[in-house]
Amino acid sequence: MKPFYKILRLCFSGADNIYFKEPNTNKSIEKKDLMEKEFIVEDSIHNVSWKLVDGETKTILGHVCKKATGKSERGLELAAWYAEDIVLSSGPASFSGLPGLILGLDINNAEITYTAQEIKTEVKKADIKAPTKGKKVTPEEFVKIRKELMGDGNGPVRIVTN
Repeated sequence: MKPFYKILRLCFSGADNIYFKEPNTNKSIEKKDLMEKEFIVEDSIHNVSWKLVDGETKTILGHVCKKATGKSERGLELAAWYAEDIVLSSGPASFSGLPGLILGLDINNAEITYTAQEIKTEVKKADIKAPTKGKKVTPEEFVKIRKELMGDGNGPVRIVTN
């Protein structure tokens, strides 16, 4: 029998984005919704040099989570809350690399936050599939499209529709 975390489904609140990870190939596939359009973005799973923080804990979905901090590849400040009792080095979006499952993540001082809303341990493996619905783009292409639709973040939001 395979450990439950091999077929774990973790739900986070927020947009209807879907994150699918293939740890054996270090690949992530993400469905991102932007202005009522769907995109499929393939990337690598991001490595973060985490610093474990002693003494700070938070309970998320009944799991006592420890805190870790780090910086993303783009230099954004990260604070992660991971559950050591779920022995899976994974988490939301493309973040992983801690000695337990990341159930909470704060990016750039709450600019983006993730908190697990549900953990299902009895999931059919066939139900866990990489997303396929949407236009396939690279991470760089997605950033360019987002900037075209929403501006560069240095001024008022610009909305462009067809």
